[in-house]
Amino acid sequence: MKILITGATGFVGRHLVEKLLQEGHTILTYSRNKASALKKLPKEVQVFEWSNVSEDLPPKEAMENIEAVINLMGENLSEGRWSKSQKEKIFNSRVLGTKNLVKGLEENLKGNLKVFISASAIGHYVVNRKEQLTEESPKGDGFLPDLCEQWENSTQSLSKSDRTLTLRIGVVLGKGGGILKKLSPIFNLGLGGPIGSGSHMMSWIHIEDLACIFAESLKNNHFEGVINGVSPFPVSNKEFSKSLGQALKRPVIFPVPPLALKLAFGEMSTIMLDGQSIISQKLENLNFKFKFPKINEALLKEAES
Repeated sequence: MKILITGATGFVGRHLVEKLLQEGHTILTYSRNKASALKKLPKEVQVFEWSNVSEDLPPKEAMENIEAVINLMGENLSEGRWSKSQKEKIFNSRVLGTKNLVKGLEENLKGNLKVFISASAIGHYVVNRKEQLTEESPKGDGFLPDLCEQWENSTQSLSKSDRTLTLRIGVVLGKGGGILKKLSPIFNLGLGGPIGSGSHMMSWIHIEDLACIFAESLKNNHFEGVINGVSPFPVSNKEFSKSLGQALKRPVIFPVPPLALKLAFGEMSTIMLDGQSIISQKLENLNFKFKFPKINEALLKEAES
């Protein structure tokens, strides 16, 4: 299959590209910096420069004869404090960028895509609830839920696709990126620990399972609508910290004061402080088989790799 991917140089994108190439797919991508992308991606990937995603339509040359689109574009949510300018970057890269991608496809695509898959986040849902959440659970309030809603709505005008899918992704675990890139050095020093009491819940997924969901979504017509990209077993922050310490063979002693995170990161600290216990009822109904359903298996895999 000939697949166009946005955000291919990111943490999730790089793993997905590797998997799809192994499966024999042809991959094209857009990048704001073509020279940098060529250094990060395998030589088989064809790169087209799209420098201003929030204002310009993407180059139409990349759309010729494509059969699927996977949209992963977006400024890193945890890159820094959510200042007004940072929020604008996040919004522009996700919402306006996706709108321009869709507009470009509508204007330039000959025929229909087999599938259009767009990433979103579990930040869409309400937080700090006792009950377990599924794809049917309500939207939350605040910057992140509003961002996710507008991001997802950006694809609504797409008519040139036989099937569309929105994948709401949880905390992604994998080496070389995401939360483990930030936490592993701290835990390796023996300074890691739960945040506060550690009772708030984390909904997570291993990078290999996430890549498998994307890959399966390309060929399985039952993967459509909204699907939560999370493990079937969410854990408390305390359990996550204990498992990471065990995987790295380091003690877990020092709790992190929530106030310190609020002072250091401002509003962005809500990503680390708010809890969500989320599962995917859709993936369960589709009989999707996880390689790493339990947190101990997922973290041990990364510690050993």
